[in-house]
Amino acid sequence: MMIRKGMLVKTIDLAASSPTKTTHNNRIPIPSAIGKGGIEMFFVKPGIHLSVADYRLDEPVRFRYIPQPDTQDVLGIGFCLSGHSESHPACLKKPFPVKAGQSVFFSFPGMIEFMETIKSRRMLSLTVIIEPAFLDSLAADYPEFISEKLPGLGEGPCHCSDEVTPAMQSVINQILSCSFRGVIRRLFIEGKVMELLAYKMDQCRTGSPHLGTASLKPDDIGRVRQAARLMACDPEHVKNLSSLARSVGMCRTKLHRCFGLVYGISPFEYLHRQRLETAMSLLQQGRMNVTEVAYAVGYSSLSHFAKTFKHHVGVSPNKYLKSPFPNQINDCVIEKDKIVSLT
Repeated sequence: MMIRKGMLVKTIDLAASSPTKTTHNNRIPIPSAIGKGGIEMFFVKPGIHLSVADYRLDEPVRFRYIPQPDTQDVLGIGFCLSGHSESHPACLKKPFPVKAGQSVFFSFPGMIEFMETIKSRRMLSLTVIIEPAFLDSLAADYPEFISEKLPGLGEGPCHCSDEVTPAMQSVINQILSCSFRGVIRRLFIEGKVMELLAYKMDQCRTGSPHLGTASLKPDDIGRVRQAARLMACDPEHVKNLSSLARSVGMCRTKLHRCFGLVYGISPFEYLHRQRLETAMSLLQQGRMNVTEVAYAVGYSSLSHFAKTFKHHVGVSPNKYLKSPFPNQINDCVIEKDKIVSLT
């Protein structure tokens, strides 16, 4: 879906109260007239909320977000997994693009309105919203880091983009595939959101996924990151390192060397981790048995899969599959009246 100059774009006003320790979740559904899916907001802990936008659109749309009166100082980190949008908070003169694979740190003090033009049919993104009080507590513990490593903070509206690293992608996958319920689910998501923040803060600290990238050309770094995204998105269909290297325009030896410099581990180790994370997700869903899961993530030997899984997770695949936690979850509170108007 491309938005051409002069094309009429509908504007939809969205407003929702922030989830609290009592309500835990709120959901804004996308109007059926333009698509399906919605935006879910989770209370993580005092000072931190998580927003998950997961929807498909049938036509170009511009969303107008209206923050609550007590949440006009907006600070957070967005992770775009699929889609392409253009964001325009009222406090900035010009909009800025956000594309799949990007992680964006932003600070918009005194924001009274936020416009987002969606330029693709499919959108999937996570946003961690940080309240000033929580940031103040971080600043008290780590004053040098906050003042030196978060660009432009405290100097007015600002934003900066970097990549969604494989480590971030792995944590995001675990959040999206979480099948726990109730308090266990909330504890799980809280831990994963804090882990995601740690990865982002480390990225701000180092300026790159790994310090060894200084010896590489930007084009080689880009190819390595492309290989990592392929393994993160579809690990069971990565045949071998040679085919992966060819798909990103490198030879096997060079990809192995450059991958280690960028991410600090070998492509094999990274793929190994991704396969096991996918296996955990499939077992949590409960739609496949252990043998089917092993083959689905690329293991030809069931015994090797079981041994590797237990070493990585701490329990056997069979025991993990028979966990007493339910496989499906639906803790969301839908508030349809929060969609204000179509213009």
